[in-house]
Amino acid sequence: MATRRDPRRCRTTSAVRHRRREFSTGGDAHHSHHDAPHGSCQPAHLADAETVEKYRQALAAMRALPDSDPRSFASQAAIHQAYCDGHYRYGGGPAAAASKDADDAPFDVHFSWIFAPWHRMYIYFYERILGGLIGDAAFALPYWNWDAPAGMALPVIFNDAGSPLYDAHRDPAHLAAYVNLDILNAGDTIIPFDPQAIQINNQIVQNNLSSLHPDFLGDKFCAEYPGTASSGTSGSLESMAHTSVGGLIPPSPPCGSAPVHVWAGDPGSSTVGNDGEDHAGADMGFLGTAARDPVFYSHHANVDRLWHLWATELGHSHFDDPAWLDTSFVFYDEKPRPVRVRVRDVLDPAALGYSYDEREPLRWVGARLTPLLPKGAAAAATRRRLLRAAAPAAPAFPLTLTAGQSVELPSVNRPPRAQKTAGGGTQPDTVLVFGGIEFEAGRGGKFDVVINVPPEQAAAAGPRYSEYAGNFATLARGGNRAGETVVVPLVLPLDEVLADIGVGDDDGAVNVVIVPRTQGIKIISPPRIETRER
Repeated sequence: MATRRDPRRCRTTSAVRHRRREFSTGGDAHHSHHDAPHGSCQPAHLADAETVEKYRQALAAMRALPDSDPRSFASQAAIHQAYCDGHYRYGGGPAAAASKDADDAPFDVHFSWIFAPWHRMYIYFYERILGGLIGDAAFALPYWNWDAPAGMALPVIFNDAGSPLYDAHRDPAHLAAYVNLDILNAGDTIIPFDPQAIQINNQIVQNNLSSLHPDFLGDKFCAEYPGTASSGTSGSLESMAHTSVGGLIPPSPPCGSAPVHVWAGDPGSSTVGNDGEDHAGADMGFLGTAARDPVFYSHHANVDRLWHLWATELGHSHFDDPAWLDTSFVFYDEKPRPVRVRVRDVLDPAALGYSYDEREPLRWVGARLTPLLPKGAAAAATRRRLLRAAAPAAPAFPLTLTAGQSVELPSVNRPPRAQKTAGGGTQPDTVLVFGGIEFEAGRGGKFDVVINVPPEQAAAAGPRYSEYAGNFATLARGGNRAGETVVVPLVLPLDEVLADIGVGDDDGAVNVVIVPRTQGIKIISPPRIETRER
């Protein structure tokens, strides 16, 4: 849900505002997009008949192109596969340089601050190619508006088996149910069409979109981080919005995906990844095959929309680190010709010629979290006494998690929180730091973290509850060798959680409970609470 803040990262103090519309096309040539017609992306469940028919025609034309054409649907899907299934490798940094695997770390556009801008670029050029195939430069891709009550189910435009928008590899149990944004809770029943499902999803979206930029967009991707084959961790945009709508992870064994990717993927189908292993959950439930389902693109259009709302309606700011702003990738446009585009070029959708049709009210704005346990000062004091009296001895680390067996870490010390400086300044953040989380890259996994909840009640806690501090969630990726593990850090913000559950400045420690939702994740060292400057 959140990520570390590293001292090597430049810190942002104000929003980055760029309106660069020129992308490089081969060598030093440029072409400009500021005269492109403006398109308005409609919610898929409200899209008018003309838009739906244009999309069908465009996608049919895209599917009819030979696979060798970079505009073909097969080629477009292969772009995501190439960047997400270990087809590109890079040097793993100083630690790896001393080993035979110096240039053998898989590169992935997930699990770091690259996630949001890369997928914006990808969807942008996919949309332009569609428009080019039907001669409509203003064509705008409908987005799957799963954060609105009426849009939480799979849009009907994707359900016609005779349509080019259809994909056979979807979870049949989820075709007539609301998306569950906490689907990685193994063993969850399907959320039915009822008001509680709407309330829960609203609370989850609100909880995850309130983050500052390192927690929302993800951690810095950097080959120079020593000791790991893969740097960076997911922000809440990816771990909540992106991952949940993909395939269901059953209790045993975990299969390939985490929450919108997890939801849509078919747990009964599998595919062989670039690692040579079988991965369940195709198409959407495995990153290597996700873009073979047309709903992928409308899902990611909504992820992109949430990023846009985070930066505009919610008033958050982007990174100002040149390492992020100047990161670039090459895509084919509608001509087709290769185009190089940088992160700084895509921060404003209006500059790219599109906007989002916001017909539905943002019902998740201001959604209130629900306390799992009784609230109030007296209840908090009683809870502290009971937790301290019942607290077991701390577990030994490294600790391998077992699904369904919550782990309590009693009396984790809280450092005093410094106040704002007299000259203004910002108040440091209180964060929970996991120094290293080790997992098999080819398996999806998740654990939740809750504060001051008895372990026998912790399994019931989720993102809609005040005591919920966050989670670690990962989709299966196919770029690593069988059995190869990845080690990443995790940092979860605690200030709002502690305030919501009544933990005061005089409380020198809290009980941290880890709730494994899948099997086999290893936590290398005990988590600790720190204060960090923004």
